[in-house]
Amino acid sequence: MLTASAIALLMAIVFVAFVTEAAVGFGATILTVTLGAHLVPIKVLLPAFVPLNILLSLWIVALHHKDIDRDYLTRRILPSVAVGMIGGMGLYRIGSPEHLLLGFGVFVVLLSAGELYKVFRFKASSAPMAAWKSIGMLGAGGIVHGMFGSGGPLIVYVAGRQLHDKGKFRVTLATLWLILNTVLVLHFLIAGDLTLTTLKTSMLLLPMLALGIAVGDQAHKRLAQHVFRVVVWLVLLVAAVILVGRHMFAD
Repeated sequence: MLTASAIALLMAIVFVAFVTEAAVGFGATILTVTLGAHLVPIKVLLPAFVPLNILLSLWIVALHHKDIDRDYLTRRILPSVAVGMIGGMGLYRIGSPEHLLLGFGVFVVLLSAGELYKVFRFKASSAPMAAWKSIGMLGAGGIVHGMFGSGGPLIVYVAGRQLHDKGKFRVTLATLWLILNTVLVLHFLIAGDLTLTTLKTSMLLLPMLALGIAVGDQAHKRLAQHVFRVVVWLVLLVAAVILVGRHMFAD
């Protein structure tokens, strides 16, 4: 049973996570998992949080569906991510080797730091990745998403090299999360991971979703395009640093 202070901390974490994703199109799950897993077991937290994240993605897609880059989503992102995600869901069932997240986090720190360096050195935006590189990174992102619901960093890194418009970037990723997380919830349902405990946790966090959408959408509207790109890479860097720190200093 969570204490009142633990509940308040979890709600604050989820609020910040939803603000972040409503503003830039990603980040909610990895922030919640890396910070919230200290308070709630990950196999309770994920089935409670992912259904709420679906509602956030659905809201973004419903309002901005005309901006979805359908060709890039269906031809480049989904096939590779889907294959990886199938493997990731299998690994989730046999024990979730969380130590692999340390290497994953270090890799993402290096990628995002490199992109921020380019931004602050006023270099041109990175060109789209070679097809074979993007396929590999998207597949790896799918594996991590199937295991932990937080494969976004690798997927975002690839998409960020291709989608430079902030609105198109946000809604295209929201569409992807909507599809992937719906599959995850069905997986949780079949596996019996959706329980009364996860439902109560979801209901507890629901007000944070509404507040996060309201604040995050206003932030998205106010962010200039060049500032948006800095925020994207910065969120990615912070999330990865938190991930690395959590695993390096875990008891």
